[in-house]
Amino acid sequence: MNKKVNTFIIGQPRCGTTSLYSYLKLSRDIFLPEQKQLYHFEKDYNEYRMSYGVAKNMMRNYYNFSLEDYHKHFDNIKNEKIIAEVTPSYLFSDVAAKEIHNYNPNAKLIAIFRNPIKYIESIHKLLCLNNIEQIEDLVEAVKASDLRKSNHYKQSKKEKKEVGDYYLRVKYSEQLSKYLDLFGKENIKILFYEDFKKDNQRTLDEICKFLSIDNIIIQDDIKENSSRQSRFGFLISILNSKVVNFLSYSIPKNIRSFIGKLVRRASTSKSKSNLSKKDKTFLYSEFKSEIDSFAILLKERGYTNSLEELEKKWKI
Repeated sequence: MNKKVNTFIIGQPRCGTTSLYSYLKLSRDIFLPEQKQLYHFEKDYNEYRMSYGVAKNMMRNYYNFSLEDYHKHFDNIKNEKIIAEVTPSYLFSDVAAKEIHNYNPNAKLIAIFRNPIKYIESIHKLLCLNNIEQIEDLVEAVKASDLRKSNHYKQSKKEKKEVGDYYLRVKYSEQLSKYLDLFGKENIKILFYEDFKKDNQRTLDEICKFLSIDNIIIQDDIKENSSRQSRFGFLISILNSKVVNFLSYSIPKNIRSFIGKLVRRASTSKSKSNLSKKDKTFLYSEFKSEIDSFAILLKERGYTNSLEELEKKWKI
């Protein structure tokens, strides 16, 4: 690979990154690999996955453990100005910022943030769906976060215990600061899920201006990944087992993807918010200090004008 990846969409998960990936693929100025998330630079999580016993073929072909594994996804680059990848978990990784900077210190970064209460609710449902989270009540799961600082309390060991620490999840200021300190404000575009959902075209126009490329004109809306819940928990357990993962990564990617989508659609249903007013009040009180810290950081770096501006955007 003669060119390096020069643009990274680093997060957050559950913030419209799948829709954004699909929209960006419409541009002739952007190359994106067929696999949306490549995971290569979150080396802390990849090393844990290796130690847990994730199949070697899955580490190579899905998590792209080595740089060679990673670069094979970019074999079909032509004359595109932007060579990009979308891995929204990079923002949560302790080491991804430094790893990306070591790889390409001149890279452009895009980060999307969401109302932390709705973000946590969506993440919790995803972790439950994938049988990582074993506490189905969100408030109780949040309360268990302290216990998870030392062990995998009521959660699967297939991912690091930190994935179920919801207080860490909403440390937006800490996550963003790691990147700002390395890349500078001029190379990082901050977006908000609520703005993207309200006006896809306007958000895309902002991104294209940031990347200095021609505008992407939306013809048809692309549906985002909605939160889903399991209809048959035992089936999801089987799908996420080591044996199935090993076998699935022994068949062609397009067939694997088609079967996976088909089975997950059949075994899950859309999930609506079931948080009570009391639950929302509790979560807001727990995360208020992090919201304030994030607002201060955004104001100091010139992304927003005030805390009130952020609270209005998030309807808090």
